[in-house]
Amino acid sequence: MTSMHRDRIYITEESAERTNVAESQLGKFRLKTRSTVSVGRVAESHEHHESTTVRSASALRSSSVRPR
Repeated sequence: MTSMHRDRIYITEESAERTNVAESQLGKFRLKTRSTVSVGRVAESHEHHESTTVRSASALRSSSVRPR
C-alpha cells in the first residue's frame, strides 16, 4: 500500500465521520425546530380559543341587556 493510497483512505474515513456528525446535528436541529413550531401552533390555537371565548361571552352579555 502506497502512502498516497493510505492518505486517500484516511481522507475518505475523515470525510465519512464528518458527514455522520453533520447528519446527526441536522436531525437534532430538525427535531428542535419541529417541536418549537408545534409549541407555537398550540400557543396560537390557545390564544385564538381564548379570544373567541371572550368575544362570545361579551356578545352573550350584550344580548341579555334589555334596552330602556
